[in-house]
Amino acid sequence: MRLKNIILISVIVLICSSFYIRRIFTDPGLYLILPETKAQWIMGNTPYTIDTFLISNVYDAYFRIRFTKVTPSVTHKLYVKAAQKAAFFLDGKQVTDIMSPENWKHYFSVDLTSYITTSAAEHELIVYVTNDDSRPLLILYSDSLGVRTGNGWEYSHDGKTWVSALSVDTARANPLSDKVMSSWNAFLSRIHIYLPLFIICFILLWYFADMPFLRWLFYPKRFRWIVITLYAILAVNNILKIPASIGFDVAAHYEYIMYIASNWRAPLASEGFSMYHPPLYYFISAVVYKFLMSFLPKEALIQMIRIIPAASAAVSMELIYRAMKYIFPERHAIQNIGTIFGCFIPVKIYSSYSLGNEQLVSMLSTVVILMCFYLFYVKDKVQTLKPSNRIYYALIGAFAGLAMITKFSAILLVAPAALVIIYFERIRGKRYGEAYLNAAVFFVVTFIISGWFYIRNWLIFNNPFINNMDKPIRNYWQAPGFRTIWDFITFGKSVNHPIYALFNSFWDSIYASLWTDSALMGGILTLPPWNYNFLLAGTIFGIIPSILIIVGCLRVLSTPIVDGRLFSLIMIVTYYAVFLHLFLTVPMYSVAKAVYTSSIIVCYAVMFSCGAELLIRNRLTSIVFYSFLACWFVNVYASYFVL
Repeated sequence: MRLKNIILISVIVLICSSFYIRRIFTDPGLYLILPETKAQWIMGNTPYTIDTFLISNVYDAYFRIRFTKVTPSVTHKLYVKAAQKAAFFLDGKQVTDIMSPENWKHYFSVDLTSYITTSAAEHELIVYVTNDDSRPLLILYSDSLGVRTGNGWEYSHDGKTWVSALSVDTARANPLSDKVMSSWNAFLSRIHIYLPLFIICFILLWYFADMPFLRWLFYPKRFRWIVITLYAILAVNNILKIPASIGFDVAAHYEYIMYIASNWRAPLASEGFSMYHPPLYYFISAVVYKFLMSFLPKEALIQMIRIIPAASAAVSMELIYRAMKYIFPERHAIQNIGTIFGCFIPVKIYSSYSLGNEQLVSMLSTVVILMCFYLFYVKDKVQTLKPSNRIYYALIGAFAGLAMITKFSAILLVAPAALVIIYFERIRGKRYGEAYLNAAVFFVVTFIISGWFYIRNWLIFNNPFINNMDKPIRNYWQAPGFRTIWDFITFGKSVNHPIYALFNSFWDSIYASLWTDSALMGGILTLPPWNYNFLLAGTIFGIIPSILIIVGCLRVLSTPIVDGRLFSLIMIVTYYAVFLHLFLTVPMYSVAKAVYTSSIIVCYAVMFSCGAELLIRNRLTSIVFYSFLACWFVNVYASYFVL
C-alpha cells in the first residue's frame, strides 16, 4: 500500500511540476533567465543598489557590438529576445522603431539585409532596450553576420560613455557586504571569548555533569524559565534602546497603526504601502497606542509598541518548550536542546524588536502546530482529547483563523493541519466521512474568523491575497530584477559575507538572514545598534546547526513513522516550496528573508533536535556539542544585547 501511495504522489507531483515548468518558459511575468546555446543574456554594467525603482519610469540601456564579417548575397537576420522593448541601429541608421513583442521570452527576427553595405570595413550594431518593469536585458544572434551577445559587447546608459556589458550569470557585486569585516575575521577577533568558554563548559560537564544541582537546574520545566527570563532581560534592555526609525518597513507599519487608531476599521490594500496586511496585529497595536499616547512622546511611543512582538516572541518560547515535550517525551536533554535553539535562533531574536506582524503570526502559528503535535502525542495513549474532539478541532481552527487574520502566509498551515485531523480520526477507527466532517469543523471555524477579509479583497481587487507585490498595488521593483538558474543552485558567499547577502542566491539569502540580521532590520542610513563582531560571527556558528537541521530532515525521511517530526518536515517543505515560488515570481532582493519563515521556527527546532540526537549518544561528543551550544547561545545573546 505504501508503494502505491508513493507512486500516486510522485505522479501528482510530476503533473503539477510539468505545468509549472511550462509557465517558466512561457510567462513573461516570470523573470527567470535561462542559459541558451546560441548566445548569452547580457545586461548593463551598473552596480547593484538597495534603491527602489518606480515602475512608472522607463529604464533604458544601449548595447553595442562592432563586426566585420559580412557574406554577400545572403539574407542577414537578427534573432532577438529583449526584456522588454528594443530598437535597432546599424552604422548610425535606425533600422526599426521600438519593437514591443507580446512575449519577450520568444525570439523575434529583424531583417538587416537591406542595411548591410559590403563595402564598409567595419559595422556597428546598437540595440536600445527599455524596460518599465525591471532591468533591461538582451540576447541576440545572427549566424550570417557572426554576431551573438556575450563577450565583446559594450553597454551605455546615455549612448555616449561605453563600458563592457555583463553576462547575467556574472557574479553580482554586493553593494554593502564587502565594506564590512568578514565573518571569519569577526569570529577570530572573539576567539579569546569563545575558546575559554568552550573549555570551561567542557570541563564542567566532564567532571560535574552528575551534580544534583546541575540536574535540578537543567530539568526542562525549570530550564525553560531560565531561557524565557534571559530573553525577557534582553527585550526589556532593547525595546527603548533601539531607535524608533529602525525596523523593516517601520514607517509603513506605523502608518497602518495610525490609520486603525483614527478610523477603527481595516483599510484597503490600495490605501498604503503595507495596508494589504490583515488587521489583527494593527488593531492590537492601535489599542496599546491609544492607551499609552497620553503618557509618552511619539518616539518613545513607537518604541513601546514593540512590546507586542516582543511579548509574542516570549509566548512562542513557552510553546516551543511544550512542543519539545510532545515530540520527545521523557527525553530531557533533547527537550532542552530544542528549547534553547528554538528560543534563541537569531532570526527570532533580531526580528522581535521591530514593528510588524511576524512575531504575532509566528506565535499563533506555533499554537496551531503545537495542537497538531498533541494529536500525535495522544494517538497511541488511552486518554481521549479533552475537551471533545470536535471542540478541540474548532479550537485549532480558531487559532488558524487568528493567524490568517494576522498574516495571509498562515494559510500554509491550513491543509497540513486538516490532514493531521483526518489522519488522527482514521487511526482511531473513524470512517472517512466522519473524519472529513471533523476536518470541515476546523475549516469552517478558520473561515468564520478570517474569511471576511479575503472575500473583501476578492470582491474589490479580484484577488483574495492581494499584496504590495501585486499589480496594480505594486509600483516599484528592486535589484536584481531577474533570476537565473544559479540563484537556485549555488551557495557559499553568505558564510563569510552575510550583510545584504539577499543579493546572492536563494540559499545564501536564507542562510544569512537565519543566522544574522543580514538586512540590518531594513536600516541603511541608521544601523541597528547591534554588536557587529558577534553578529557577523553568527554565520560561522550557523554552520553546525544548519548541518544538524539537514541531518534531522534526512533522519525523519528515512523513518517510516508518522508523528510530529514528520509533520514538522512537511511544514518546512511546504513553506520552502512557496518561498521558492515567491523568490522566482518576485525578483527583488527584499523577498528572500528567513524572517518570513518565523512561523515554523518550532519545526526548525524539531529538526535540529533530531540531528543533535546522533551527537548526544556518546559522552565525549555530547559534551563537545553542549559546549558548542553554550558558545552559540552566548554569541547570539552578545550580538543583540544593546549596550
